[in-house]
Amino acid sequence: MPDLVFRLAIPREEVMRYYEGRAQTVFVQALDGRTVSFPAVALREFVNHAGVHGVFRLCYDAQGRLERLERLERLLFPGPAAPGKRRRGTG
Repeated sequence: MPDLVFRLAIPREEVMRYYEGRAQTVFVQALDGRTVSFPAVALREFVNHAGVHGVFRLCYDAQGRLERLERLERLLFPGPAAPGKRRRGTG
């Protein structure tokens, strides 16, 4: 199975269901339109205070088993700016 690239934007409240083990599987649609699922535990290393946001790649071995999940790029998301910082385009 070829690698799959997809975007994720999961807010903190929702990702906590995965992180705490209340949800076991993540379903995503790849940029090429294919739908795939993978174990939620694969997201743990990418969780931060805002949830999980970015462009990711699922990599598979020759037998079609999940080998690894990689973050390709972070997506910017709306949220509070750091103290003393202004967001571009605001006031």
